[in-house]
Amino acid sequence: MLKFIKKGMSNLYQPDECLPVYGEQHRGLSPKGVMDQGAYNEACVLLGMKARCLEFSLAPEIEFSEAGSIVLTGAPHQSVLLDGEALSFHKVYHVKSGQVLRFSQRLRGFRTYLTYTNKITECAFDPSSYLERNPQADAQAYIRLMKGPEFAKLANPKVILDRDWQVGSQLSPMGMSLTKWAKKLKLKDQQNMISSAVADGTMQMTPSGPFILLRHRQTIGGYPRIFNVISADIDLLAQFGPRDFIRFKLLD
Repeated sequence: MLKFIKKGMSNLYQPDECLPVYGEQHRGLSPKGVMDQGAYNEACVLLGMKARCLEFSLAPEIEFSEAGSIVLTGAPHQSVLLDGEALSFHKVYHVKSGQVLRFSQRLRGFRTYLTYTNKITECAFDPSSYLERNPQADAQAYIRLMKGPEFAKLANPKVILDRDWQVGSQLSPMGMSLTKWAKKLKLKDQQNMISSAVADGTMQMTPSGPFILLRHRQTIGGYPRIFNVISADIDLLAQFGPRDFIRFKLLD
């Protein structure tokens, strides 16, 4: 259904690949799925079905090869045009064969989702705010942390609460590095540890600094697991891009 005039930076997921598949970690297979699963689930609710999804951080230019229905969710753009018609996010649109979809500059966030089907579904619209769609999210946009199994190895754990953390240059569906210019996190010692199981949101203390594992992560790791992002905030974490500032809140 999609013909790329410009590819951008995008990943195409089939319906059975969009949501995580659990129970295979013992075989070395992570759950995976799209990075912002809340954005995808919202689109499926509007379409009334699970559908294919295009996840992108650099917008493509697309020609539709057949008629169908689409929904845009995730990071918003200044404008999205379908043959000159302005489209909104969180709304079902019907497209025709030969129509072209173009995106302008992204306003905020990092990952946008085009969920689509070759079926003509009912038009629907979700007018609710981000917090209404994600009632578990922190109103101040903090990323919330729990102490990890090796939390006690940290010499200065309160440094994670500083405001000057940024997403580093290492960013992929597997994980994101963190950096800051001021005081850095340190371990009490640099002793090796046995590789242990990790999860979505595990923050490991690597030699170059903290690294948060995301949905396409490995299943075991050999670095101290100092914190873990709570599951409710993994989708929000997926909307941070390189050099974005990020604030953490440590839960008891």
